[in-house]
This record gives sequence, structure tokens and C-alpha cells, in this order.
Amino acid sequence: MATTEEIITNHSEKIDTIDNEIIIEVAGVAQAVDALRKALDKVEKCLSERNFEQASSLGYGDVASEFIFLQRTLGGLQGSVLESQRLISDLAIELGNDNYEETEALVKPYMKSLRPEGN
Repeated sequence: MATTEEIITNHSEKIDTIDNEIIIEVAGVAQAVDALRKALDKVEKCLSERNFEQASSLGYGDVASEFIFLQRTLGGLQGSVLESQRLISDLAIELGNDNYEETEALVKPYMKSLRPEGN
């Protein structure tokens, strides 16, 4: 019978693939948040300058566009996270462990995306 480490190692390629997808999706979300923040800063500047027409126009243009971009990137991240959760659930079954959190703790060291920033 395979050990826990052997079972997880046997799935290391899939773990790495999902991990990289999450890292890429997080970068996309960060980019989208930054773009939305810049669009909102433009609106704020127009409002402070009492340029209401331009502020309104930005709201229907730049802000709406960047918000949609953010939603799309968050959707991609959610898909990757669900894929990660599915893999952990599958590993839990293979390990004979009915506790998702315990299995997640075993897989977490193998995933850079689940480590605190800077580690």
C-alpha cells in the first residue's frame, strides 16, 4: 500500500498544473483591480474638478469595462480554485481520509499559491 507522501507525489504534475493556473489567475485579478482603481481615480478627479459629464461618461465606459474585466478574472480564479478543491477531494478519497481539511493540509506544502505571500 502506498504511503500518503507517495500518493500525493503521484499527483504532483496535476498539483503543479493547478497551482500554476491559480498563480496566473491571481496575477490577472491583481491587474484587473489595478485597472479598475485607475478608472475610479479618473472619475474621482473629474468629480473634484466638477466635470460631471466626463465623470458620468467614464462610469459608463472605462469603469464598466474594467469592472467586467475584474469579473472575468475572478471567474477564472474561481474555476481554478474549484479545480484545486476537486483534486484535494479526490486525494482524500484515495487516501481513505474523509476529512477534507486534513487532506488540504497535506497538499498545501506542495502548492506555492496556498502559501502566505513571500514564502
